Amino acid sequence: MYGKRSLLVHPRRQAERVPRLVPGARAEIVADTGHGPQIDHAEQVDARILGFMGSIGRPAARPFTGPGARILGALRSR
Repeated sequence: MYGKRSLLVHPRRQAERVPRLVPGARAEIVADTGHGPQIDHAEQVDARILGFMGSIGRPAARPFTGPGARILGALRSR
């Protein structure tokens, strides 16, 4: 996942490059965000990741409860 307005990487180039280098990979660009789409659009990114995991026959992941889970939750609720 790449934010369309990322200033750290070129999203379109990376989204084209990654699937060529990693067999089975899929790269997507999330509009209206910079380098942190997983924070700015957490629900959308989560849905896309779960959709991808389902398409390759992997079960849905359990919610993250490890170190930093409270901080991540606070960031998402901003």
